[in-house]
Amino acid sequence: MDHPSKRKRPNTALRDDDDEELHPESPTRSTSIWFEDGNVVLQAENLMFRVHKSVLALHSSVLADMFIIVRPEPGSTSDSFEDSCPVVEMPGDSGKEWEELLSLIYHGYRKARPNDTLSFTQLSAMLRLGHKYNFATYREEALSRLEDAFGPDWETVIVNETGDINTDRISMDEAHSWSDVLNLAYDLRLDVTLPLIYYNAIAHKHYPAYLFNGTKSEDGTLSTAHPSIRQHLLCSQDSLFLEMRRTCFSWMFDESVEPLLGGVCTGRRSVCLSALVTAIGKIFTPKPRIDWGLAIWDENFVPGLCKPCSKAAGRSFEEGRDILWGKLPVIFGMKPWDSLKNFDL
Repeated sequence: MDHPSKRKRPNTALRDDDDEELHPESPTRSTSIWFEDGNVVLQAENLMFRVHKSVLALHSSVLADMFIIVRPEPGSTSDSFEDSCPVVEMPGDSGKEWEELLSLIYHGYRKARPNDTLSFTQLSAMLRLGHKYNFATYREEALSRLEDAFGPDWETVIVNETGDINTDRISMDEAHSWSDVLNLAYDLRLDVTLPLIYYNAIAHKHYPAYLFNGTKSEDGTLSTAHPSIRQHLLCSQDSLFLEMRRTCFSWMFDESVEPLLGGVCTGRRSVCLSALVTAIGKIFTPKPRIDWGLAIWDENFVPGLCKPCSKAAGRSFEEGRDILWGKLPVIFGMKPWDSLKNFDL
């Protein structure tokens, strides 16, 4: 399924007591990013940051060009100045994300060391602002961490039903939840990560209700997935269910079940058949356990099978799982794994 040619970043974080739109706040200075010798003020939402053109230009080619264009007269007292510094508004950007990115730029190793875990807020800031303003180093660092969890490398991927993204390199923070992960990858068209993120989205234990009701963070922030994501997942789910039955769980349903259980079974065949029926009910009712489709097989996956049946079932499952993994992007209407590109807007 093709993505829309144009995207707007939705207002996805809402609080029940949030009345900022009715009572807009005056801009405030950041307490952590305000340098008295700074020569430019960036304003994102209601946060202002006094920083140095040369420092930002060193990291961002877009800002370097912007600062060449923005050359107001020194000493001006118009609204476009703050403490004699020109104010450059950053429309559409999150003030919190700018604060996180500037903290990483200015405070460096005191904020986060290369091997430290980055919070989702930091990750989002590095990706969104890194892409928009070409903070290339920060963008690529964040992207490598996200691809560790949701990229094409089978050895490091995350598959679960809880929306957990925690690894030794990234972690969810108290202000965000699973819907924010979906929106980030979708908004920036991070196609290398989208197949597995979509897979986890359908595997979520509250799917599809959370697509409509949102997901809540630890601090109570309610985030909702973009309506286009909702439509895409709902249109793709049946293809995913069908492909799982054809691949990793084919031994439960097709003709291979008979030789699987009848040809190798060394126990009581009725016992193995009963275990198989129980497993089908466990995996596919009341709704399919999508997270099991890319699981690692072990003997307790289908308890009750005799050893030969369990071994044969495991072999069939793993072969099918590898096929499912290879087809995953196509199931979601995307190009094959080796043709996917990030930021393909």
